[in-house]
Amino acid sequence: MPQPCFLHEEVENVVDAQFNVAYVFSVVANGVRIGPEWQDHATMNDPKIREFMKKVKFKLWIAHSRVCP
Repeated sequence: MPQPCFLHEEVENVVDAQFNVAYVFSVVANGVRIGPEWQDHATMNDPKIREFMKKVKFKLWIAHSRVCP
């Protein structure tokens, strides 16, 4: 069964940056202002961002997983 787009662990491009839940929480927690910097390759590869991503945990709502393949 394919993983929903927001569960991918890697951030390699702007689409990953947009839909990766751990990445989004990590940039917010690290004080990155909302805007183009979120999708900048330097931000996506920042060791502080990557390290914080490992700390983000969340549960998938089962009903939603049937809607968003």
